[in-house]
Amino acid sequence: MCTLGFGSEFSIMETVMSCIIDEFKPYLNTPRKVIIFRFVTCTVFCLLGLSMVTKGGLYFLNIIDQYLGGFPWLCIDRKYSLIAATESCMIQ
Repeated sequence: MCTLGFGSEFSIMETVMSCIIDEFKPYLNTPRKVIIFRFVTCTVFCLLGLSMVTKGGLYFLNIIDQYLGGFPWLCIDRKYSLIAATESCMIQ
């Protein structure tokens, strides 16, 4: 199970980092910058993961879940819907 977990983690991190590196190619144009970016990203995710396994981890997870997955996305979605409806009316 541990091998399966590590394999999944490596593939997910590689996919995310490859997408970000491809998107910001002008800024990450040297191998040194890419290595630093990968190190910082892995360190940040490791620290976030370590905070989840402490005594207050469930509380921290709930905070992240509330602020990143709830009401703000609903507001953003409503704004995009209004913009799309306005654009549609202007075209006609």
